[in-house]
Amino acid sequence: AEIDAVIASVESEIKMIGERMNTSGSDFTLLQELTGMQQELEKKLEGLLERWTYLNELAEEIGQP
Repeated sequence: AEIDAVIASVESEIKMIGERMNTSGSDFTLLQELTGMQQELEKKLEGLLERWTYLNELAEEIGQP
């Protein structure tokens, strides 16, 4: 259950960064910084989703007779 909250938090951060990117206009430096942050969060989210999948599969195996 804890990983679900972390995933939701990272997804929320990615959304907020996307919104900031949309309102950054022509501030190239800020856009570069936000893009880097977005890429790092997307990598983190990918790892979390892989972990979530693994944990769910493990839980299903444990629950099997």
